[in-house]
Amino acid sequence: ETKDREEGVDDRPALDRRTQKTASSHAGRRTPLAAEGRRASASMTTLVRSHRDSSSGEGAGPKADHLLHSGGPPSPASGGDGLSASGRALVHHASSSAAGQDDAMGSLASKRGRVFWAVAGYMGCSATLLVGNKLAVSKFPAPSFILWAQLAGTVAFVKLMQLFGVIARCDAWELPKAKAYVPVALIFVATIFTNMKSLEYANVETFMIFRFSTPLAISVCDFCFLGRQLPRLRSWLCLLALLAGATGYALTDSHFQIEGYVFCALWYVIFCLDQVYLKHVTNTVKMESNWGRVFYSNLLASIPLLFTSLGETDKLREADLSAWLVVLGTVGLGAAMSYYAWLARSLVSATFFTILGNVCKVISIALNVALWDKHATPFGIACLLFCLLAAYFYKQAPMRSDAQSSKDEEEATKALLLADGPTGSSGSSSSKEPILPK
Repeated sequence: ETKDREEGVDDRPALDRRTQKTASSHAGRRTPLAAEGRRASASMTTLVRSHRDSSSGEGAGPKADHLLHSGGPPSPASGGDGLSASGRALVHHASSSAAGQDDAMGSLASKRGRVFWAVAGYMGCSATLLVGNKLAVSKFPAPSFILWAQLAGTVAFVKLMQLFGVIARCDAWELPKAKAYVPVALIFVATIFTNMKSLEYANVETFMIFRFSTPLAISVCDFCFLGRQLPRLRSWLCLLALLAGATGYALTDSHFQIEGYVFCALWYVIFCLDQVYLKHVTNTVKMESNWGRVFYSNLLASIPLLFTSLGETDKLREADLSAWLVVLGTVGLGAAMSYYAWLARSLVSATFFTILGNVCKVISIALNVALWDKHATPFGIACLLFCLLAAYFYKQAPMRSDAQSSKDEEEATKALLLADGPTGSSGSSSSKEPILPK
């Protein structure tokens, strides 16, 4: 019966010539993809049952199942399995895709866990380090020395942990890697300098507005230099909401006051360069571990800050034991923050990392209001909560290469589906019109 169907012969006398001709013309207009899909599905079912029966010792099961689903013995023209070349390719593609999807789901879950771990660690260390720095400066009024101690102490901490086997791997000193991280150190020092000079001419609340507008510029830099797509409409609205919330808090909490536009503009450019270049370094400079990034960046940045801290040596003799213990605590927090910051940079986009930094500032302001300053109004606190809500709904833009890969995979799948046309390799001639099945 199957052979008769392939040859276009119908021995049913109930259909007259006109009905049979009409049925053949309608069937000729139908694409062979549906039949190909059914044969592919039947073949995949046969493979599954064959595996099941072979494991249970039943030898006749696969053959019977194949005859049941294919309607007869396989056609020799279809390669012995009832499928054309594209049909067999579909089966292979579906099987490999299913296995690949399982691996991808596991990898995605693992990556999400790492992102959550890095983001939570960075935000926790950032908010805690702010409180620690404020306490350290109150007990030890030497900010340049405290910053240098945190950088140099982080380098010593990393090497001691590697010496005692706590850290498995850390990159050794190599000149090519050092050259790549020299701009990181210079940008870091320049950011600190312009930050301090900007705060001399603009109050903290005004400076906060400038900082919360940086994600808008960095998202464009992500698109131009780091291969990401532009944010979706929802993400653009979230970025604008972040800026609006920060502006509402600043205008409510203090008068808008700014002088010396040059330093604020310099800080803005250097800060955006810092976020983009550090992400570029994580993408292009291959390191053995994340601790290598911590080691190189802190070591190189501590060198110029050593000379700025020499002017505060007279205050070192006035510090008591409690002040030194607080500084030592900030060194540990600085090392942890440096590790989590580099880890988060390697996992998220530059724009998303900037938003994380802004959220940390919001949390820091909230802690400052709760612990020290009591001048915040209810509307100002509502603006801070609005900033947190906008940051929660932000979604980072995907890489353009990922979008192109998905598009290429869809086109490859379509090519497999369309490989069998009316004159495909199914073994039947194009002049023979198929008829409707029973």
